[in-house]
Amino acid sequence: MTEADYAAARSVVLAGGDPPSMLLADCRRSVGLLVSNAGLPAHYSPYGVWNREAVDEVFSDWIAVRAVGRGQLRAILQRAPALKVFRRMVETSVRQHLIDGLKPSQAANLYERTVELLSSGDFGSRGSGTGKLWHLADGPFDPFDGDDRQLLAVAWSLGAFEVIRYDLEARKLSPLLSADDLERFVVGMLSAGSMTAATVVRAVKLRFALDDDQPSGDLEDALHVIAAPEPQSAPVIAELVTATLAELSQRQARVLMGTSKEVPGRELAARLGCSTGTISNELRQIREILTRLGADAPYVLKEVLDRLFQDDV
Repeated sequence: MTEADYAAARSVVLAGGDPPSMLLADCRRSVGLLVSNAGLPAHYSPYGVWNREAVDEVFSDWIAVRAVGRGQLRAILQRAPALKVFRRMVETSVRQHLIDGLKPSQAANLYERTVELLSSGDFGSRGSGTGKLWHLADGPFDPFDGDDRQLLAVAWSLGAFEVIRYDLEARKLSPLLSADDLERFVVGMLSAGSMTAATVVRAVKLRFALDDDQPSGDLEDALHVIAAPEPQSAPVIAELVTATLAELSQRQARVLMGTSKEVPGRELAARLGCSTGTISNELRQIREILTRLGADAPYVLKEVLDRLFQDDV
């Protein structure tokens, strides 16, 4: 693709048209170059090894989930006036997409372990799907019908547990409890009545204050976090910052900067020549981006704002 080809394709997409095939082909090329030149670990691949099929799978998934599904391709084009910049932003976005795929939530990991334990242990069940009720082999068989407070009371009645703590790189994959402690917890919970796997996991989250790695509070809370991230996380934070900058549209960037300066919504709308409803919509999309960043959101947000204000000087 030449610069002229890119300029023409960019104009089509920014005008509301579908991405031309040559633009998508260039994105596919960027994915291939990222894999071959960046030395991505094999565990980043959906197949455990990097080959043509794996590159095609990553490209297709990125297009469906981020480029089109989240509108990131258009956002990248808005911020990339030149082909070289576009390719660099695409590589960053794809890399972030792969990183996101490596970070299942702690609760999701716990749910999988709980279902595996219930399915292979000495437990009975009735029903099917996510509504399947599990019970001890010798009962009780009646469903537990208490609220969260009662569920937490049962969980606390089970005594002390050793909570496993891992280093920063493993934090989102932590099993939280050892296999023996998890089994003791599950048995103890089912002694209060039959439960779905989701109810058991809910009890774990309540008992151990498991927050599923989502950012606490809202955009305004994240803006006022002053704690520094762990030094080991710096490379990941840097990549998240680059990916977030690529994902933000120009107007979203201006809205974020104005919000950080506590500019009233009506005044911000006047400055940007749009309605207050548009400002609210842009803030909602910014919050969605922060939610996907999980616990790293406050640190990424600070670096993003630093970059935006530097570029604005």
